[in-house]
Amino acid sequence: MTDRTVGRLWARYLNVRGELLQSASEGEKSEEWLEMEREAGRLRDRLVTNYSPLVKYVASRVGARVPGLVEQEDMISPGVSWTY
Repeated sequence: MTDRTVGRLWARYLNVRGELLQSASEGEKSEEWLEMEREAGRLRDRLVTNYSPLVKYVASRVGARVPGLVEQEDMISPGVSWTY
């Protein structure tokens, strides 16, 4: 993905999350709200997929500096299981 595409993806995700938060504060959980929540999940998954190589790279670099203290998988797991 290009920087421009990732920027648009972030913009869409943040827009949908903002709408969800606004709708939740108003107390409505209609079919439209559920669809927005599904869309936010799909966008979040695309962002995680896009950044997972970076997470793995950073984890391997950190793991090389602190060998044996922390397993690489223990560093990768929080980076790719992002929840908001």
